[in-house]
Parts: sequence; C-alpha cells; structure tokens
Amino acid sequence: MPTFRTVVRLASILLAAGVAGVVLCLTGWFAAGPTAAARADALRNSQVRAWSADREHTVAALHAANPEFDLMWRLFTVLAACDHALAKPEEATRWLAMADELIIDTVAAADTRGQRHFLLSYADDRPWVRPEAGSLFVDGEIALMIAARRAVRDEPWLAAAGERWTARVEQDLALAGDGFPESYPDEAWAFCMTSGLLALRFHDHATGSDHSTTIRHWTHRLATDGVDPSTLLIGSDWRSDGRALDGTEGSSIWWVSTGLLLLDPELAAAQYEGARTDLIGGLPSLAWSREWPGEAQASDIDSGPVVPFFDASPAASGFALVAARAHGDQPTTARLERALRAADALLVLDPRLANMAEAPMGDAIVLLGLGFGPLWEQVGPIPST
Repeated sequence: MPTFRTVVRLASILLAAGVAGVVLCLTGWFAAGPTAAARADALRNSQVRAWSADREHTVAALHAANPEFDLMWRLFTVLAACDHALAKPEEATRWLAMADELIIDTVAAADTRGQRHFLLSYADDRPWVRPEAGSLFVDGEIALMIAARRAVRDEPWLAAAGERWTARVEQDLALAGDGFPESYPDEAWAFCMTSGLLALRFHDHATGSDHSTTIRHWTHRLATDGVDPSTLLIGSDWRSDGRALDGTEGSSIWWVSTGLLLLDPELAAAQYEGARTDLIGGLPSLAWSREWPGEAQASDIDSGPVVPFFDASPAASGFALVAARAHGDQPTTARLERALRAADALLVLDPRLANMAEAPMGDAIVLLGLGFGPLWEQVGPIPST
C-alpha cells in the first residue's frame, strides 16, 4: 500500500498530464480503500519484512539516500511498535521483540562506528563548536527509542542502556550553555531538541527520575529564542549561538508540536493551531502539508521534493498525520487519511505506478500516525507546577 510520499509523487505525475486536480478530487470523495487499521496492519507487516527479511538491503538503501533516514526509520518503527504493543497487549511480545532487535542493532552501530555513521557528509565540513558534546540528533533519537521501549515494559538490559544514553542527552544540553545543542557542527535543530527532551520525559516515566526543570528550561527557550518572527511558530534550526537559519519548516514543526504535548501542552496546542493555519493545504476532501509557510522557500535534503502547483511536501505531510492524530484533530486526520485512499485509486488508473519504490522511513512515519496515541497516553505530560 502506498505511503503519503507516493500520494504526492503520483499527484505530480498526473499534474504533468494535466488531469491531477480532477482525478484527486474524485478519488478523494469516492475511493473506498482500506481502513486506517487495515493500512496500518499492511505497513506493520512491510516493516517486519524490511527489517527481518531484507535488513541489509533496507539499511543500505536508506543510507545511500541519507544516513539520517536509517536512524529515523529505526526510531519511528520502535515508536510505532510500542504504540501497537500497548494497543494490543496480546501481540506485545512480538512487537517488543522487534523493537529490542532494532535498539540492540542501533546501539551496536553507534558504538562501533560512532555518531558519524548516522550523519550526512557535511558533518565533516567544519569543526564542532562543542566537540566534547555529542550530536543531539544521534544521542536523542537513540535515547528516545530506548526510553519509549522502557515505558511499555522495562528490562534490566534496557535500564543500563537507558541510563547511558540519557546521560548523553543530559550532557549535550548542559554543554550548550546559553546557546543551542548541536546536531551538526554549529547547527542545532528543533526536531532533535524535541526528541532529546522527549527522551528525558520518557526516562522519567520509566524510572521515577525528574528532568522537569531541564525540560521547562528548554521548552521556554524554544518558545522565546526559537520562535520565527515571520510565523510566530518555532523555527527549524539555528547556529549554536542561537542565530536563526531556515525559519519554520513543516517537516519539523509537526513533530515539535507532537512532542510538546508531553513537554508543554499549552505551547503544543498553540504551535499545532498555527501550523495547521499556515501549512495545511488540499483539494476538496483531501489534505497535505506544505513544507514552508507563505512564500518562503528553502533547499533542505530533509524536506525532500515538493510537488509544483499543489505545493505539497511528502515529509511534512507524513508528520502532519502524526500531529493531527496526536492533537485529536479528527477532520484533518480524516482528510489526510483520505489522501492515502486516493492513492490506491490512482494506482488502478495506471498499474505501472504500483512499481514505484517506497521508502521504509516514510512507511514508518505513516504507520506511527495511523496508530498514534497509546504511548503518549501511557507517559503523559510533565506534572504542572
């Protein structure tokens, strides 16, 4: 079954033929397609095949496209597995075992090859401002996948790994001082700060520790020093001293607004509402997300391709589905899911399109969105002061 990435790529093909708008409208209204639950089951099984039966090829393909995708695919697959384990306790053993395999393999890769293994080549283009710290992108995502797994069911080996990787996140944040923690040399990302802070929140849930002071400090920084003045939404990246780089991006703000539900619920709601106003577009009955608000444009490998005319971003749209589910926005969720059903109908128009390659990371994000909820509900937001 196609992911949102395929929806947008298919739309681009039809646009070139001059009929995309009409076809998308019709299929959006009338395509029956699988239910969200059925689609999630199919995507879950495809992730099992990608990991268990075709691991070497999957990892190599992700790495060739972008080494970050390898780590992100692992994280979002673990989060989706944890959600499903909580939603279906009778299936928990199977999905937690897969999460464990992903965690063990990821930690081994980071330990033997270093954080550079999951970073793009430009990590070598300039020196790190704080070389004694790690990349919050790498440390935060590994810490989060471990802490999420522990939130479902803790194990002694997970406890040891969790303490080590949580300590790395703590160090990355502490060494940033009055600046922002680096994900790349002299480059800090809101996406990674959110994942790192979520790792602390999940760790607190699993262990009874208390990182609330640290979490409040950094969410306040995001809400003040990190705001893009042109949108009043949190920006996507900065220099380590806090100088803004690219402003608000859809592939970032949707994940930020989702994570903030557990870190600062009021800020989360404001960021989601602003992002929905500025970024959600669509045709009748369908929705997708733009990557940039208004007339803003940028070049970012993580943003991926953007479909002309529709101004639709596959990456932002996948994360928009996660955020809409997280915030209980059923109308937007339904429009995003309907776009997935539209893709199924479009495949009938030209079966050759079914052979288009699918990205496992895109599948993992859509899978997380389709089943999102139990893990966030299990952990809950930080206690109010």
